[in-house]
Amino acid sequence: DSQTGYLDMTYTMDNGIQINSLSGFSSYERVNSRDNSNSPFLLNYQNRVEIYDQYSTELRFTSAPGGTIEWMVGFF
Repeated sequence: DSQTGYLDMTYTMDNGIQINSLSGFSSYERVNSRDNSNSPFLLNYQNRVEIYDQYSTELRFTSAPGGTIEWMVGFF
């Protein structure tokens, strides 16, 4: 099973400063079962499970374009 997704939101304030938020996630669960004995009998059964979850969020502030100084600051 695998799942991924993200949410990207942008808001521009009246003074032109832009606020951007980007959040995402990725997860999967993998089950791998096998017998490494190479015989007709179940001698070396191995069951391997891998579970993975990752989440991330970024928040960014950007100045209005065209000013004397343009800036950008963010947090991850």
